[in-house]
Amino acid sequence: MEQASRERLKAACAGRVLFDEPLARHTSMGVGGSADVMVFPADLDDLARCLRCLHEAGLPATPVGNGTNLICRDGGVRGAIVVLKDLQDLRVDRETGERPPVSGTRPYPPGVEILPRRESGDPGDALDSGRRGDGAATQGADGAARKSRRETREPAAGAVSVTAGAGVALQALVALALKEALAGAEFLAGIPGSVGGAVRMNAGAYGRELSDILTAVVWLSRTGELRETPREALTFSYRSTDLPAEAVIAAARFALHPGEAGTIRQAVDETLALRRTKHPLAQRNAGSIFKNPRPTPAGRLIEAAGLKGTRVGQAMVSEMHANFIVNLGGATAADVIALMELIRVRVRAHAGVDLEPEVRIIGEK
Repeated sequence: MEQASRERLKAACAGRVLFDEPLARHTSMGVGGSADVMVFPADLDDLARCLRCLHEAGLPATPVGNGTNLICRDGGVRGAIVVLKDLQDLRVDRETGERPPVSGTRPYPPGVEILPRRESGDPGDALDSGRRGDGAATQGADGAARKSRRETREPAAGAVSVTAGAGVALQALVALALKEALAGAEFLAGIPGSVGGAVRMNAGAYGRELSDILTAVVWLSRTGELRETPREALTFSYRSTDLPAEAVIAAARFALHPGEAGTIRQAVDETLALRRTKHPLAQRNAGSIFKNPRPTPAGRLIEAAGLKGTRVGQAMVSEMHANFIVNLGGATAADVIALMELIRVRVRAHAGVDLEPEVRIIGEK
C-alpha cells in the first residue's frame, strides 16, 4: 500500500490504523499471517468513514469481531481487516415509542434505512455462506434437526429492548441482563465472541439461538450507508443469518423480559459451570471447530474416531472436548487447518459423515 494511501486512511479514521499487522495477535487461536491494514473504528460514524475510505481506495474490507471464531491462514490477508470491537454501545430502552439511535450516528430518524421484508428469491436473499434460506433441514447444537425460517414475530408483551454494538462481548450482554433482571439471554453465558459475529452466525447453545431474542440488525454497506433490517425480514438457520454478504454489522437489538434476578443468576451459573467442565477454557482455541451434523454432535463423532489428543505440529484435538482444537503454544494456521482436514477424513471413514467447519477461515496460504 502506497504511503500516500496510508496517510489518507489514517487521516480519515478516528480509531487505530495498523499496517502489516500479524493476525495472530488478534485471534483467540493465536495463529495467522499479517493483514495489509487493520482499522479499529471508534464508533459507528467512524466505521462509515473508514468503509468509504477503503472503498474509494479500492481495498477489500473484511469485518471481524474479537477474533474468537476465526482462523487466518499464514499468508495473511490482502486488503483491510475492519475490527469492530470498539463499537461498545450497550443500553436498555424501557420506554415505548420511537427507538433510540445507535450511538455514534445522527438522530433517528432519519439516518437508518428500514429495509422492508424481502420475499424469498430476491437477490438480497443469499446467505453469506453461499447457501440460501430455502427451508432445508439443518442441524442444531443439541443434535436435533432444525429448519431455515423466516418468521413475522412481534416481541411478546412486556418485552424490554436492549441495543448492543457489534463489538459488545456476549458476556457483557449477559452481565447487563443480570444487572437489570432481564431474562432470555442466559443461554449466551460463557460463549466467547461479540454481538456482530454472533448475529452473523446465529450463535447459540443448548437448544437456543440468538435469533430467538433478536429483533433487528443495524448494519452498513461497504460504501458506508447505514441501514436497519427487522428480524422478520431475515431467514435464520443453524449457524447462519441471511444478511447481505456486504453487510458490516454495527449493532443489534434484542427483546428480553423482566424476570426474577435469583432465577436468572442460577441459570447463568449453571450454564457457566457446564462449560467449565466440558470446554478447554485454559488453552488457546477458536471455539467449536465443526458444526454439529444430525443426529450425532461433532465432538462425539471425533472422539469415536479415536482422535482426542491427535496432533499436527503444535495444534491438538482437545482431550477435554473433541470438537475443540487447542494451540499448544507454537501452532501455525497450517497446523490447525491440516488437523481439521485430518479430522474430516477420519470421521468420514469411520462414520460416513462429512463435517462442515463452524470456524471462519480467511486469508491466503
